[in-house]
Amino acid sequence: MDTAIPVVPAQPGAAAALKKAIPSSTPDSSLTSLQYAAEGGHPIAQWKLGRMYANGDGVAQDDLRAFEYFSRIANAHAEDSPSAPQAAVVANAFVALGRYYLNGIPNSKIKSDPDRAREMFSYAASYFGNADAQYDLARLYLKSAGSSRDDSAMARAGSASPPRRASIRPRPCSARCCSTATSCRNSRRAG
Repeated sequence: MDTAIPVVPAQPGAAAALKKAIPSSTPDSSLTSLQYAAEGGHPIAQWKLGRMYANGDGVAQDDLRAFEYFSRIANAHAEDSPSAPQAAVVANAFVALGRYYLNGIPNSKIKSDPDRAREMFSYAASYFGNADAQYDLARLYLKSAGSSRDDSAMARAGSASPPRRASIRPRPCSARCCSTATSCRNSRRAG
């Protein structure tokens, strides 16, 4: 037995009334939701807003606001485990901050500071094993006029193929004269 369901034709103006009754999801409401989550400390929302402001994606481009969102992530999650679900977002925030420190932000208090940029890249590269940070760090070493020959060799090696996370960690000095092999000439002779 096949029962047909009667369809009542729409009355004039019914569609307009329905649209008014059910609000659509607009970019403004999505932005508000992201801002709410970011203010609540959600790192992925903070990262997304940072990227939006950095790129001018759906909002007016504002590097200073992007910098603030990335800074929130770095300040709150720097010590998170590299295997934490948000670790990639945290590492990317450090890379973004490093790039801002490298170039500065015009008309703001954020001036070019290559040493601070190096710190950001080094942390993301060594603690989180972030390949973009390793690449940016290698480029920074190659451009740095004051870097030693060993730094330049390390940069060339790092830009060709990023080192594994374990190889970035300092090794104890075999000569026991200092704490790390990366700063000790004796360890090169001993090992």
